[in-house]
Amino acid sequence: MAGIWRAVAAFSSFAADVQYVASLQQLARCSSQLLHTLYLAQQCRSVSSSTVLTAEANTAAATSSSIVPNHDLAVQSGLQQQTGSQALLSTLITQETSGQLGPAHIGLYYNFDKSKVPEAFQPYHQAFYSPRPAKLQRRAGCRGLQAEFSSTHSSSLMWRRSTQELAQVLDSAAVPQVHLKGPAGSGKSIAVVQLVEWARSNGWLALYVPSAVDLTRGGFFYKRPDGTYDTIISAQHILKSMSDSHDKQLAGMKLQLQESRDLLGSFAGAAKGRKETLLDLVNTGLSTDDNGQVAVECCLQLIHELSAASADTPVVLAVDDHNALYWRTDYGTAVHKTPRGKPAYQYRKEVKVNKLNLVSDTNGSCHDAL
Repeated sequence: MAGIWRAVAAFSSFAADVQYVASLQQLARCSSQLLHTLYLAQQCRSVSSSTVLTAEANTAAATSSSIVPNHDLAVQSGLQQQTGSQALLSTLITQETSGQLGPAHIGLYYNFDKSKVPEAFQPYHQAFYSPRPAKLQRRAGCRGLQAEFSSTHSSSLMWRRSTQELAQVLDSAAVPQVHLKGPAGSGKSIAVVQLVEWARSNGWLALYVPSAVDLTRGGFFYKRPDGTYDTIISAQHILKSMSDSHDKQLAGMKLQLQESRDLLGSFAGAAKGRKETLLDLVNTGLSTDDNGQVAVECCLQLIHELSAASADTPVVLAVDDHNALYWRTDYGTAVHKTPRGKPAYQYRKEVKVNKLNLVSDTNGSCHDAL
């Protein structure tokens, strides 16, 4: 599909449709139970053929009657354990990739391709910060996905009906924006990261922000003469994720906006040579460690270029925790006061979210350029 430019934003809201949230929670419970069964089945491969599946595995399988036929799944002592495990695995897991999934795969598990969405995982984000002890590592990436993989000891995800419907909405070019609402734990983050993996598997350009909270805190910030601020690490996170996931596509895409060409020629620190592709724009933003304006402007201009390119290439902008773009920041400046006749003092003044150039322009792109 060509000419598609979509925005997917997830944010918590207690005014969400009750029936929809309930269905998501039911699917989430089913997911945990089935993957626990899958994990136990995999362990059975190393057990003697006389061993019977544990009571926990039977209970988990029995409660999943909407996907597995409602019959006794206990493996009798006279049956081969390897055969039983393989049958269970073939019932629950499809070998199709996310790009090949459709309505016929609803309720089945598939192997999530981590290489398609590296920014969803914590180690990817640690590269931008100084090393820390293991117990003090910064939490980053898609935490819902990390928690599910950690609890199930597997990299499999269920292709849910809600995910299938969202993919169809994006692919149909019917709606420019999709907002996912629901309380914590209802499956919004998993749905967003699944859509990003699905989009990239189908050749889309996907700019993915695992948590908009990270755009409002962490890292250095630089003040411009106009009183706004540039957050270099947040911008370079986005640029690096696009470079790592779409470098070949970006290298083959010419700049369409004169503003981008002017931007690449205006910074003295830019590398020499002719610059005419989106990858050049990304690399220029990554070329500096101390010029926040370069990184932020290149990141913002990349978003505008992707919007312009959507006439020929399908593009999706996926932002999780989107409501953080309207909330408070973790940045602040020191303000000194010297009242007449009183001791001098200072306090910390919070930097408002609309003063962060990356946040305000990204938010505007979600609502205006799309």
